[in-house]
Parts: sequence; C-alpha cells; structure tokens
Amino acid sequence: MAESYDVAQYLLDRANIQEAAELMYMNFDRSLFEKLISDVLNDQIVVDYTDLFGGQPSTHSSAELAGQWKGLKAQMSNAQHQISSITPELPQPGSRHLPATAKAIANGHVLIKSHKDNIIENRGRMYLDLVKRTDMTGNPWRIAGIKAEMVWERGSWEQLRKDFEEHTKA
Repeated sequence: MAESYDVAQYLLDRANIQEAAELMYMNFDRSLFEKLISDVLNDQIVVDYTDLFGGQPSTHSSAELAGQWKGLKAQMSNAQHQISSITPELPQPGSRHLPATAKAIANGHVLIKSHKDNIIENRGRMYLDLVKRTDMTGNPWRIAGIKAEMVWERGSWEQLRKDFEEHTKA
C-alpha cells in the first residue's frame, strides 16, 4: 500500500518551506551568503525580477547567485526584507501524493539604504518554486525559483544606482 501524506509531515513541510523563504532574505540582510548556499538555495535557481528591472528571467548556480547578491549588498549601507503571509501550496493530509516540489507565495516589503542615506522602499509579492532534497540533513526544502511582483515603490532606483557607483569607485 502506498504511503500517505500525514498531518505531521504536512505541518513539517509547511514550516520548512516558510523557514526557507524567511532565511533567504534574512541571510541576505545579515550578509550570510555561505548560509544561502548551504541552507536555502537549490543547486540551480531561476530568478525572475523582470517586474522590477525588466530584462529576462535567468538561471544561476547557488554560488553565482549568492556571489551576485554579495556584490550588491556590499554597495548598500543596509537592507531589510520583511516577508509575511508565506503560503505554501501542498497537498492536504491524507493524499497519496508525497510532494517533491512545491510552490509558495508571500508578501514582501524591502528597504534599501545607500551609503549616502538615500532609501528605496517597495512592497510586492514573491512567488517561489521549491524542491525537496532527500540527499541532505536539516531542512530539505530548497528554493529553485524566485519571481518578484512589484505592487508599489517609493524612492529612486536611479539615485541608488548613482550612489552605488560612487561607493564602488571610492
């Protein structure tokens, strides 16, 4: 008889998915980029920030993405991401389907401050694709896809880019 998806496993998966989403940006804000690689990101991640910056979705290794984020964070005085209402899409307990992948949606609020004290603030939604890795200990859920959807923003990306460029030259 096939194993069924029980309540305990459902609740554990739900908590682990929520933790992965929270730790992705908590580790960014705290500059813990190695922990992003070891505890949060899948080996390959599809990033879709087209709603924020235009362009096309792109695929990165966890090390590449963490390296890009590390370079970006170094240009900032500080950053704070607040993630809320993290809602994983999982089968209900009793299902015969044991999930190996999942999706989640969350609300996000971001504050970024340049070294010249210019601030940009935005709110939006984050769509995540996750994979359940069975080849590791700890939280098995890893983020394999990120899509950001802007709802509103305040501040000037153009001014922040100028501040970042000046800081990089200094």
